[in-house]
Order: sequence, then structure tokens, then C-alpha cells
Amino acid sequence: MTVAVDKEYKIEIDSITNRAEGVGRVDGFTVFVPQAIPGDIVIAKVISKKKSYARALIKKTIKSSKDRVEPFCKYYYQCGGCQLQHLDYEKQLEYKKQQVIDTFERIGKLKDFVVNDVIGMETPKLYRNKSSMPVSGEKGNLSIGFYKPRSHELVDIKECLIQENIINEIISYIRNLLDEAKVEPFDENKMQGVLRHIVIRVAPHTQEVLITFVVNEKYKNIADFNEISKDIIKKYNQVKGVLLNVNTQKSNVIFGKRNIILSGKNKITDISFGKKFLISARSFYQINGIQTKKIYQVAINMLDLKGNERIIDAYCGTGTIGIILADFVKEVIGVEINKAAIEDAKRNSIINEVKNISFIQSKAEYAIPEIINEGYKPDILVVDPPRKGCDELLIEMILDEKIEQILYISCNPATLARDIKQLVDGGYKITKNIQPVDMFPHTSHVETVVLMSRVEK
Repeated sequence: MTVAVDKEYKIEIDSITNRAEGVGRVDGFTVFVPQAIPGDIVIAKVISKKKSYARALIKKTIKSSKDRVEPFCKYYYQCGGCQLQHLDYEKQLEYKKQQVIDTFERIGKLKDFVVNDVIGMETPKLYRNKSSMPVSGEKGNLSIGFYKPRSHELVDIKECLIQENIINEIISYIRNLLDEAKVEPFDENKMQGVLRHIVIRVAPHTQEVLITFVVNEKYKNIADFNEISKDIIKKYNQVKGVLLNVNTQKSNVIFGKRNIILSGKNKITDISFGKKFLISARSFYQINGIQTKKIYQVAINMLDLKGNERIIDAYCGTGTIGIILADFVKEVIGVEINKAAIEDAKRNSIINEVKNISFIQSKAEYAIPEIINEGYKPDILVVDPPRKGCDELLIEMILDEKIEQILYISCNPATLARDIKQLVDGGYKITKNIQPVDMFPHTSHVETVVLMSRVEK
């Protein structure tokens, strides 16, 4: 049987991909089926076909997997924010563990390693402390929500059950204010209109809130947003600042370069591990406050610090993990290319009175050799890179400098396994069990912590 586009086939799902798509076969030909899980038997219509696989959408379910559950969000089957609400949460954790194992074997070409069970959440809901919601619709009747999977078609969402309740409450209030003020939504096709996104950040432990309206131009009648910001501040004492961000670019990037403070201040403060951290609109700060504590504790436990270690924290961002680790070691140097992040990191170290940490704005692969040449020999290098993983030059630098221990925190098992393979080939080995942490329940993402030590002297 030749698989053809627009044809329907009976497919038994036997596995699931790292993108949370079910995998089945039609006469041996691989078919990916979104929102299907192992154990499902479905009738699915093929929507696209490549040389070695096809993609199909469920038209009818003949038999449901025993692991299938009813999604708790009424928008789940339209919205692209979650991919796994239809899978029992314990099975989600098993799937994510297997995802790490498979990726390390397939991409990392590794055999001698152990992956611990994924550290999950007791209550895997209402955890996201940041929401970036695009806006569409028309004056007086705005749509605010999230895009459908693989599209820019907006789903108007009144309540998202994976983000903190205070965000849902504030968005509902803002929606009414914007409609009353007849604020014009942005049309990305015509590059016309005003309001592009609403971004809300919540400090998970202090519950302070920062709101940013992202607009297409410097709003000609800024009085509307001034009045809206005053209303919000008056209504919610948790809201410490309301900003206007100007983004005139034809781009998927949310923020532009310029911020205008409408009310309050441009930063909020959170507390973690007894430390205060300033959070700005564009700061990197972990999305899940409960799981962040767990992942940092995993890092501390893995390192088994004695107090005399020197650490370099590459991709240090606003300095969060470096400042936390500084209590347990002799000295920390953080390196980060982003100027605004380094400024926040320096402020964070000052407000916490951390004397044994310093920060350098630079690419890690360039700065670290200079740091070492100046006499600072790190015992441990901490890396927590973006999804694309470590820069190739950074891996080469690690191998050249022969740093004794590498603590790698990753949000992408594929790039993690790629980088680990290069380090193993260069004389390192994994020295503790690999520990995944579920930072993003009901999505396909998993965070992973790996400790490596140099074995070839």
C-alpha cells in the first residue's frame, strides 16, 4: 500500500516522538500522528508526506490507550501551548525519561550511563510565571491568547490552566480595559495597528507582577495606556510596574529595543534559596518556580562541594545559579554575552551582598581562556545554554583547557547529547546518574542535569 496525502488509514500507535507526536506505521511506512499516544488505534488522514515519513491527523479513535486521560483545559485541542495533557501525568514522566535515554543512545552514541526517574510536580498545574500573549481581533473586541499548533491563527483564551492564577485574573481585567479604550490590535500581515503582545511576569515566591504592552509604534495617544496602567496598579497591589515596549520590526521576536515606564518600576523582585533576584521584562528567569528550586538543589547535591572550589558559570544570565552556588564555594565568575543580563547579575550580587562572585560581559569561549591565563583555574564549569546548546568553540575551549568538572544543565536533550558526545570523545565521562526534571508539565520539554569529570590526564 502506498501512503497518499488526503487518504485515511487505520493506524496503531506504538511509540511517541520527542515532539510528543504518536508514531504508527502503514505497511511499514512511518506516520506521525499529533495527539496520539502508544496504545491508541485511530483512523487518521494524511496531511503531508516526505520520502521516509508522513504526518496525519486523527479523524476517529477506534480504541483509546489505557494511558489516555481527559485534558483539564477546554482549549487543549485548539491551543499549541501544551502537547501532552491527554497523557496520564505519571506516563508523561516515563515518556520524558525515555526521551532522554533514547537521545543519549541515538545522538550521543553512549551506552554506559544511568538516567534517574524524572523529578515531577505534585500538582502539575498553574506553574508558569511568565505569559507572552499575542493580540488580534478588532477594536472593542480583542482576542488574546495563544496560537494554534504550527500556525499564527490565534485562539482566544480566557483562562490558561498551566499559568499562575494571578496572570489569568489580570489578563481578564486588562481585556476589559483595552476593549473600553478601543485599543487597536496589531495585524502582522499588514504591519498595521498598535497592540502586538501582552507580557506578564510574576515573581513566583513574592508574587510581584510586571506587565508589558508591546506596541507596533510609539503610540500617538499614549494617554490610553497611561490610564490603563493606572487602573491596573490601583486594582492589583501585586503589580509593581507597567511598561510600554516599542517593536516595529516584521519579526516573530516579541520585544523591541525601547521600553517606556507607564507606572511603577521596570523590575520586580523574587526570592529563591534566601537570595533576592531582580527580574526585568526581558530577563531570563526560570518559568517554573517550584521546579527551579528542585533543579538547583540537584546541581548542589551532584557537585558535593567542599567550600574551596572555584567555579566559572558560562551563560550565567542574571547570575541566579552562580549567586546561589557562591554560598558553597570559594569563588565564582559569571560570563554572559548579554549586556542587560550582566547588569542585572551585578545588581543581584550587590543586593545579596555576595562578595565572592564577579561577572564578565563576553562570549564564554573567548573570556574563559583569558580568565585562566590570568591565573584563575576553575575546578568546575557550569553551563546552562539556550536550546541550541553550547557553542562549538566553547566545547573546544573546555577540551583545550582541561577543566576538571562540567555541570551541564540543558533544556534540550538533543543538543545536550550532541555536546556530551564531544566531551566524552575528548576525555570526559559522566560521573553521576543523569537527572531529568519536569520544568514544563504537559509539554514535550524536559530539563536535564549532567555532571562530567575529566578522566584523561
